[in-house]
Amino acid sequence: MRWRLFLVQVLLFMQLFSVSCFAQILCAALLSAVVSTNPSESILSPEKSGVCNMPGELMSADT
Repeated sequence: MRWRLFLVQVLLFMQLFSVSCFAQILCAALLSAVVSTNPSESILSPEKSGVCNMPGELMSADT
C-alpha cells in the first residue's frame, strides 16, 4: 500500500516539474518574440524563436 502512495507522489512531482519546464520554455519564447524585430513572425514559427531547442541551448544562445 505504501509503494502505491509513493508512486502517486512521484507522478504528481513529475507533473509539477513538467509544467514548470513548459512555463519556462513558454516564457523564453515570449521573451524572444518581444525582443525580436518581427514579433508576429517569431510567434508563428517556433523554430525561429528557439522554442524547439533544448533549455541548455537557449541559455548558451542568450549569453
